[in-house]
Amino acid sequence: MDFKASCIYISTRGIMHNCDISPKHSISDDTLFQPSIYRNLQNNQAVYVITDQLVQFLHFIDQNSPPPHLKFNLITGSSVRSPREILGNQAISYLLRKIANGDSPIRSWFAQNHDGAESDFVKRIPLGLDYHSQANGDFWWGPKMTPLDQEELLIKIHHKAPKKRLPKAFCNFQFNMWERHGRDRHLALEVVRKNPHLFELPIAKSDRETTWTQQSHYQFVVSPHGNGLDCHRTYEAIALGCIPIVKRSGISDLFLKLPVLVLDDWDEMPDAIQDHDRIDHLLQSTSTDDLLLSRWIDLIRSSPRQTAYEVNSINPTIPKLIWQHGVSMDDLTDTEKRAIWSWIDRNSDWDFQFCTEEMLIEFADEFFTEEMKSVFFALPNQAMKAEMWKYAALYEFGGIATDISSVCRQPLNEWLDAEQAGGGNRLHVACENDSALFCHQTIIASPGHPALRIALDLIVERVSNELEIHQTNLNRASYLTGAELWTSAVQLYLESNEEPMTLFHHRSSFTEKDITIHPCYFFDGVKIKQSSAKT
Repeated sequence: MDFKASCIYISTRGIMHNCDISPKHSISDDTLFQPSIYRNLQNNQAVYVITDQLVQFLHFIDQNSPPPHLKFNLITGSSVRSPREILGNQAISYLLRKIANGDSPIRSWFAQNHDGAESDFVKRIPLGLDYHSQANGDFWWGPKMTPLDQEELLIKIHHKAPKKRLPKAFCNFQFNMWERHGRDRHLALEVVRKNPHLFELPIAKSDRETTWTQQSHYQFVVSPHGNGLDCHRTYEAIALGCIPIVKRSGISDLFLKLPVLVLDDWDEMPDAIQDHDRIDHLLQSTSTDDLLLSRWIDLIRSSPRQTAYEVNSINPTIPKLIWQHGVSMDDLTDTEKRAIWSWIDRNSDWDFQFCTEEMLIEFADEFFTEEMKSVFFALPNQAMKAEMWKYAALYEFGGIATDISSVCRQPLNEWLDAEQAGGGNRLHVACENDSALFCHQTIIASPGHPALRIALDLIVERVSNELEIHQTNLNRASYLTGAELWTSAVQLYLESNEEPMTLFHHRSSFTEKDITIHPCYFFDGVKIKQSSAKT
């Protein structure tokens, strides 16, 4: 099977066979780990591991003590189970922290059926088309065919499809009613049967060529979750020029740039199919570029933000950016206006960025993953949303983020430039006054600092684990987005369980890893005056 050079569209085996290291005999959901494949890994290789073998692979890597310089990209897939189902949430968090701190040979991880949070170091990749079933031999849906012959047939059927398609949704998922993922297919089928005028529901299953030809006459294809969260049918539909309809899940951001109709509930299907404005906007704002195999191979090979969690690769410069947030400039009190002016007046060569509530939403839409956005909008008040935005803005752009009531008492250049000239640290934090926590009202950082990424991941993890959010619980706010959260993120980065006031001498500044730890009075009196050092 030659997936490597010939096929245009993404497929599970297409990804696998374009990696430097992959199983010689690829069998989906195979649990038989072959350590000999992974004995001589080289720097910058793309290494493919079947997801069901992930535990054995990670154990093998740990036991064989790879050289410190070894960094490779890990690609996992060919399994219906997600990495979370294989490893569990705690093990994934531990692995990502190791990658973040540069303590793992894994540089970036690209995973099929990954339903957890994305970051610079773990990315979702599509399941793609199934070319392997027929390539392995005669199958119930057709005779043995090479991947290239299957793709040529798919493209031929698409080209012969009528220009004006029937405004209905074709269904063929009913012949494999998987019980996984909340009986997703059963719930979809209930809606289909209640609205026969909008759906085409064949009585008997056909071979794949016949099925592809049939569905190419329809505008939509209903595509519930497969045996895994992702489904080959979704990508077949796109390749045939149809619009697949899927239910929102942990992998839905895979479809952000594709012509896929994502619904919160299957009950929305009848209205969505008939919403011509929504369909027109979907088609005008998306493309099929993410269906291309080359697009994903290039992404894997490029390894975005190469080892940005590793200390040596974080941008050593703190950009001259000052970040503050408020409802709007018109709603500021006189005290807040004077405080803001202290930053502008004493730091004239720094760019000042004031973000309104509306701008926070725009930032979230542009920079957050779907999971991060859902968490952001679930936060019960604007203050907590602003905290999440602050960590993200500093992670993306760097600079100093500080509350609108804080006062700048000494120009930033007078003390930051002097420190940065000597190599400098990439993060500045201070202990809170009369507290065993780090101050979160003011943070100074270079872009890409891992403590900020850890903070964002912790917010997603903690909020997602909550059953309900209480708007008045300030201690809970501290745990979810405030000082407790920020303290946990810094401690995880430093791999320390000590309390800041215990671990760090609070009478003078000093360095731990690449962080400058300032005493409690530093951000509450000497350089900066907070309105309150309490959370």
